[in-house]
Amino acid sequence: MTGDEAKKLIKDALNRINALMAMEKWKEAHRACLEILRFDPENIKVIRIKNRIEKIVRKINIKTLKADVAGLDHLWKEEDYASLVDNLKRLEPYAIDYPRIRNLYILAQKKYNEQLLDQQKEYLQQEFERLEKLAADNKYEEAVKLGEKLRTYRLNEEKIKSRLKTIRKNWIEYELARNKGLLESEKYEDILLFYHGLLHIDSKHEEIKKLIEKTKKTYQIYKIQQKKDFIYKQLEKIKTLYQMNRFEQVMTLAEELLDIDPLNKNTRYYYKKAKHKAEKLAEREIFRQMKKSHEDIGNELKKDRSKVVKM
Repeated sequence: MTGDEAKKLIKDALNRINALMAMEKWKEAHRACLEILRFDPENIKVIRIKNRIEKIVRKINIKTLKADVAGLDHLWKEEDYASLVDNLKRLEPYAIDYPRIRNLYILAQKKYNEQLLDQQKEYLQQEFERLEKLAADNKYEEAVKLGEKLRTYRLNEEKIKSRLKTIRKNWIEYELARNKGLLESEKYEDILLFYHGLLHIDSKHEEIKKLIEKTKKTYQIYKIQQKKDFIYKQLEKIKTLYQMNRFEQVMTLAEELLDIDPLNKNTRYYYKKAKHKAEKLAEREIFRQMKKSHEDIGNELKKDRSKVVKM
């Protein structure tokens, strides 16, 4: 391409750019400038036109952005911060031309978070009042579930935790009073199941743990009294079996009695004695069998010396 042809090409391109600018087609005009600069990057005239286009576009953008921001005034008055955050987030990429957008976006986010917090506090207060009503109506299980849910919000956690502790305590007292008939009966297995159920309400309740241990001891004494005659007869049987050297049977019967009365001294005495005797008999039997085996081997060797293996 000759120099004249190049000049003519650039002149035509400039005329096209001017025509586009006259029609306010800034994007196409800017693109046309970039096309010329790709072939002639030092063309001062085109660079100046390009800069002028960018300046004009910036002014237009700022004017448009200002109008968009002004259109959000009603949202500020209505304190509709959720909508403000959404709209300003959409405009935020253009903050390079209009920095006020970024400041407004940050402010809207702050206001929105504060609004959410206030709404959350209001909700929690309403739910806390509902919790108190449930507790007052003796609906303790529902109250505890609601209280545990409220704790997850991490607001007034210590207050809710303290209230839950009191509700659990009141719930246990309520259940104790409601089951007074059972607790005064001799249905000790049912009573123990009931107490263990109360530990599901509060696993650290020391008073319930003490009641469980106390009931276990009372139940043990009750079982002994109920089977007093049976224990006496079984103990006499143990004595007889011991005299007959039937120590394994003595141990079996003694174990059965100790399940009923683990503190029975006579039963423990015969169990220990029978165990000692049984172990001694077992040792003697092993020794006897070893001795017999040795004698049998010796007798076999005497019959046939050819079986002797010489090392």
